[in-house]
Amino acid sequence: GIKASIRGIGGVFRMTQKLGIVAIATLGGIGLAIKKAFDFELAEKQFEVLLGSVEKAKQRFKELKELSAGTPFELKNLIEASKMLEGFGIKAKENAKALTLVGDAAAALNPEKLEEMALAYGRLFASSQTGKGAGEPTMRLLELMVLAPKTKMEIDALAQSVGNSGKIMALAQRDLMRFKGGMEKLSTVGHGLFSTLKDNWTISLAAFGDEFMDLSKNTMREFIQKLKDLRNDGSIKAWAESAVKSLSTVKSLLADIFG
Repeated sequence: GIKASIRGIGGVFRMTQKLGIVAIATLGGIGLAIKKAFDFELAEKQFEVLLGSVEKAKQRFKELKELSAGTPFELKNLIEASKMLEGFGIKAKENAKALTLVGDAAAALNPEKLEEMALAYGRLFASSQTGKGAGEPTMRLLELMVLAPKTKMEIDALAQSVGNSGKIMALAQRDLMRFKGGMEKLSTVGHGLFSTLKDNWTISLAAFGDEFMDLSKNTMREFIQKLKDLRNDGSIKAWAESAVKSLSTVKSLLADIFG
């Protein structure tokens, strides 16, 4: 019951004292590594759904890790940008090409705008397939300083008709090429190096955490089952009722003392 739980907590504190700060820090590091491994597993599964196969998902994730390890962008931002582009229909090698284009532009203009640029570029691609106009995405790309005003006008005119997708995207890519090499150059400055260091550390942590994945999953499954058992056999309800009675007793004592 509750007494056993309190004894268990006391045991944890006693163990903590025996282990010392270094051991606790090690356990905390393992916990962080497992969390990063879980994050990577989630991202890979999301790509599996988007791309339709385990192999493609693994390959895309591998490419993004390699890209993040040598650019000023964190892996999580590259993952989100790649997913956005994929969602708008920019697939396979074209996805990597588009990500490099918007990545270079974001690196040169504002690294924090990577995902926003990817969203606008993806929307431009999608609208170019329909012939229903591209005014909104071109305006956003203009505001982000990715497109020149003249290019926006040319794209808006072409977007009024179906069948001009190739020409539209060629114009957009022409303007984006102005920022070619932006990621590589930014990765050599202090800010970029710090971001690259963080990403390499994250990737290394996740690789370390992979070794604990099965153990941690099995432990969580056992704990989940234990909680279900405690609910089903009435233990949790009994603990709650006992707690309520204890609080009622305390309340009555206080009322007697101060009432």
